[in-house]
Amino acid sequence: MSLELTTATFTFQRLSSKKSANKKAIKAFYKNERYSAKFKGFDLAYGAFLAGAKSDVNDNKNRALCHIDTTKQEGQNLVATVIISQLHKDNTQALLHGLVTASSARGKGIASRLLSFAIEDLKKRESSQSTVGIDSIVCFSDPKLANFYLGNQFTLVNANNQGFLTPSIEARLLAYQKHQPDLSVFHISLR
Repeated sequence: MSLELTTATFTFQRLSSKKSANKKAIKAFYKNERYSAKFKGFDLAYGAFLAGAKSDVNDNKNRALCHIDTTKQEGQNLVATVIISQLHKDNTQALLHGLVTASSARGKGIASRLLSFAIEDLKKRESSQSTVGIDSIVCFSDPKLANFYLGNQFTLVNANNQGFLTPSIEARLLAYQKHQPDLSVFHISLR
């Protein structure tokens, strides 16, 4: 059975990464999509849900979409997720990672809408706090996704722009570049 999403209604939510049920559902979603992502510390997770779908609907590859019940309503299916990690409490930059849309739901603008929702939610959280928080979000991406991130208000960080990344984010980039030397770095300010 194929999942038709052209007229579907989606809801976007911040998920509590402290609730084990949410973490399990997010991890199951990543596994289902054959994507490796982990919670890194001081994480905010966001999800896009297909509202009103039955939990037994399968995608084009006959893999069931992960079911998660964050609103106590039946039939809320996770179709995309993203994690924004601060890495440690004093880090003013957060790392955006794990932005994945279910293979059956790609090409419908869900990732862009989820990204916009997550960034706006984070801006609201930061403006309402009196403590030093997150000033910007960075992500590391395959250069093929440059148009996606640039189209979603991110800017490309020049490789010669040393000192731009906080030490913990830069260390993570260097570790990732050992396996993916062509990664691009994108940035968006929250202020």
